[in-house]
Amino acid sequence: MGKMLLYGAPLRHYTAPAEGPTTQAVRRISMLFERELFDGYTAEQFAAADMPELSAAFREFAEQLPPGALGEWSEGRNSR
Repeated sequence: MGKMLLYGAPLRHYTAPAEGPTTQAVRRISMLFERELFDGYTAEQFAAADMPELSAAFREFAEQLPPGALGEWSEGRNSR
C-alpha cells in the first residue's frame, strides 16, 4: 500500500502499522468513497460493464502489486 499522508507528500521509508490509527482512518474515509461510487450497482452490473483494454504500462504496474491491491471488485479484470 502506498505511504501517503491525507494532505501531503508520501513519506519515504515509512510503513504505517497495519492496524494503527493511520490505516484505520484510511479505511473509514475509503468507505465513504466506496459507498458514494458503488452503492446502487449490483455485482452483475459491474461484471457486464464494458471495460477498455488496459495499457501495457498499467498491466505491468498492476502485476507488481500485492494480491487484492486493486480492490475486490476488480479481481480478475486486470488480467484482460
